This record gives sequence, structure tokens and C-alpha cells, in this order.
Amino acid sequence: PLSRRTTTLQSPNPLDNPIVNPKYPSTTTDRYILRHTIRSNPALISTLHTLLAPEGYSGPAFIALVVDSTDDEFDHRIKEFTQTIAHPIGTCALSTMLDGEFRVKG
Repeated sequence: PLSRRTTTLQSPNPLDNPIVNPKYPSTTTDRYILRHTIRSNPALISTLHTLLAPEGYSGPAFIALVVDSTDDEFDHRIKEFTQTIAHPIGTCALSTMLDGEFRVKG
């Protein structure tokens, strides 16, 4: 993916969690690749509503996506359900978060 997350400090308190914005998928290329992948997999398309809104799901209701769904419909669904399975650690350039003595800036 071309999307790049941001990580910022919430406060000078080291016990406060950082603010992480994964920004996925925030680029046109990433959205295109995801739409193309979903559209090119007819078996997935036929069951997409079940996969993306499984039984017991309590979030917003979504209509089933089909091969002819618009880019906007795909983008909306992707935005609502995209998540990472990667452990987001070590994702910042040290020089942007730490000074020369490895103290947190700010």
C-alpha cells in the first residue's frame, strides 16, 4: 500500500497513548487496487454482504455490493471495514519523534 499512517503524541505524559491514524486506504492507487481486487473475484462478490456485514454485526446497514457497484460504493465499504493485521510498532521515523538524546520531542 502507498497509504502512510501518522503517529503523534497526545501529550507530554509518557503514560498517555499516542494518537495513531492508519490512513488506510487514503491514496487513489490503494483504493483502485482494492476495488479491482474485489470486482475481479466473483465468488467473493456473491457473498460480500455476508463477509463484510456478518451475522450479529451491529454497525451501519450496507447494501450488498455487486460487480456493477460504483467506485464510490466500493470506496465507502472499504473505508468502513479496512483494518490491519500488522502490529503497528516502529512506524515512525525516529528523528521526527525523538531528539538526539532519544528523548521524546514536545
